[in-house]
Amino acid sequence: MSEISILHLSDIHFKAKKYEDSTTFREDVQRKMIETIKTYSTKHGIPHFVAVTGDIAFSGKEYDEAAAFFPEPIKSG
Repeated sequence: MSEISILHLSDIHFKAKKYEDSTTFREDVQRKMIETIKTYSTKHGIPHFVAVTGDIAFSGKEYDEAAAFFPEPIKSG
């Protein structure tokens, strides 16, 4: 039997940008997320699937921002 690995990200809750600090914060979170995924992938292999579940947007208006947050390799495989 083959194994399938899934990277599960949940309840991100993007909120509309109001201050430049939130942009810096998101960039920092994105960098740390990518580093963590790379470290995990080096040890365990690249996940077959990435699932983003739960509340992605805070008020339903932040989906474009959320889509821009994820790097292309995660979005396109």
